[in-house]
Amino acid sequence: MAAPESRRILRMGVIQNGAIIEERLFRKIEPISVGTHFKNTFSITTPRAPQAFTFFDVMGGRYVLNFIDSMEGRLSVGGTVHSLQSLKQHKKAVNRGKHWSIPLDERSRGKIVVGDVIFLFQFVTPPPAKLTPQLPIALRGGPLTFLNNTVELTGTFGYASDELNSLFDPKSELWRIAAGGMQSVFDAGKLAANQHAAEARYEQALADYAKTVLLAFGEVEGSLLNRKEKIELRNRLL
Repeated sequence: MAAPESRRILRMGVIQNGAIIEERLFRKIEPISVGTHFKNTFSITTPRAPQAFTFFDVMGGRYVLNFIDSMEGRLSVGGTVHSLQSLKQHKKAVNRGKHWSIPLDERSRGKIVVGDVIFLFQFVTPPPAKLTPQLPIALRGGPLTFLNNTVELTGTFGYASDELNSLFDPKSELWRIAAGGMQSVFDAGKLAANQHAAEARYEQALADYAKTVLLAFGEVEGSLLNRKEKIELRNRLL
């Protein structure tokens, strides 16, 4: 029996002045708002934009796209592409008074224009969640335990923190270990005793883990800095 297909999740991208200024994956089905107010899911500054508007609502466990008359764009629903104007004219969208709405499925995708901001969306197979590296059992309770207790590695958006920056300081304990500060443990001539051998295995595992954490943090730091640059670019453009 074939395994059931995993639920697709919403992916949205925001384009302004020809540049992608934001991109998000929504693993949880929840309302998504747009508008000029900073509390919106997507805060935008553009002519004709509402202060706050529920762009994607949730009804019966599925997304519903809401749009107003000032918005333009095209939408693929049920394998057929429609303009927003056509959806209204042919009564495929429901008139809610101040806005129109149309239910979406996992094949839906679209392009919605709000002033000079373009929203692109589609449903995609969720990428694997990034896992937090775990300390080997033998190292728990040691000098690197704080990494398990205080740091959660994710691919979500945010800003680079001072804590992350400090991890890349060559003077940090993590760098010292990963760079071979305990190089003496690899000298087989000094590990004749069983005690030394046990210490070597411990410190080798510590060095390997340190390198793994540095690599993981490097990937996350790069993602966060890229995100920060996009936000700064958007602010300069606005």
